[in-house]
Amino acid sequence: MHLVPGFHNLKVLDRIQFTSDAVPFTLYLNFDKTIVGLIVIGLTLKLL
Repeated sequence: MHLVPGFHNLKVLDRIQFTSDAVPFTLYLNFDKTIVGLIVIGLTLKLL
């Protein structure tokens, strides 16, 4: 669930199979989680 309506994650890989009998999977790049993590790290680290 996103706070901003209409926000969609970037699809990096779509239905990829590494072997012929593997289950296909899709990989998304979650910008919202990345930005929150970077903000938390930025606010908690001391400047050098």
